[in-house]
Amino acid sequence: MKVNDQEFHIGLKAFIEHQNKLLILHSDPKGPYASSFWGMPGGKINTQETSASFETTLKREIQEELGEDFKVTIGEVFYAWKFILPGKLPILLLGISCKYLSGEISLSPEFDSYAWIEADQHPTYSMLPGQAAAIEKWQKNLNYSCQRLSAATYRRLLNL
Repeated sequence: MKVNDQEFHIGLKAFIEHQNKLLILHSDPKGPYASSFWGMPGGKINTQETSASFETTLKREIQEELGEDFKVTIGEVFYAWKFILPGKLPILLLGISCKYLSGEISLSPEFDSYAWIEADQHPTYSMLPGQAAAIEKWQKNLNYSCQRLSAATYRRLLNL
């Protein structure tokens, strides 16, 4: 019996951290997607980007959505989830840890506002399915990184 392979898009989401807060964007209900929800910057990999790195694609998305002056360091993929829009191909989303470096936010027309939130504030924002679990995973990774950094700093101090 032949089994059909599932087809899907791949999307990248930037979990941008600054001072232990996460950047989220609000989609403009009058914008191109005609919906109102909060989420992380990012988007689908374009067909001409299939051989590009995730970093290259995510940098493009960040510049498009947050402006040319907004700079981040792009880290590793830490979480994956699937999102399905009725009548469309499913999207496999990859959460990627990022760290804010510099620059002012200049939102693209698809968004009308942004917020820097504590990770545990996400339930107060209307988000698409799967994003709450991704934020919780991001928070665990952030807490682990802080603990690991503190331990490394402590060991370094002991060796002084």
